[in-house]
Amino acid sequence: MLNGLTARNTIGFSNTSAAVFGKLTWHLTDALSIAPGVRVNYDKKSGDYVSVVTTGTGALLNCAAASQAASSVTRDRCGVLAPQSYRPDFDDWNVSGDVTIAYDFARDVHGYATYARSYKSGASTCRACRSMRTTTRSSPPHR
Repeated sequence: MLNGLTARNTIGFSNTSAAVFGKLTWHLTDALSIAPGVRVNYDKKSGDYVSVVTTGTGALLNCAAASQAASSVTRDRCGVLAPQSYRPDFDDWNVSGDVTIAYDFARDVHGYATYARSYKSGASTCRACRSMRTTTRSSPPHR
């Protein structure tokens, strides 16, 4: 039933990421300074995944409900290796920043505290979305 069941997967991924940032330091006194910073991020990610499954005879596997209802073999094959296609897409802007307060207690003693709010880029659900092509084949069990 599974002998020759083959999936040919086409996977693609595109990522664009850009950022502009800046930080200024104001010396309020000779010993005390404050340094705010800001960062603007842009991320765009897109991908595509297409898995075409063929049977041992080379016919395309159809996992539509009607096909699975008509054949228990088709239902079993679809349970193991089903055709799939999806196109994850992500596009986002974000502003983040930080502020540091510093104080020179003595010539060799410097203290500071920083508060930061950061940004983590989004992700797609396509785990293996890289520009590559893979082939997966099932083989009969060893006896």
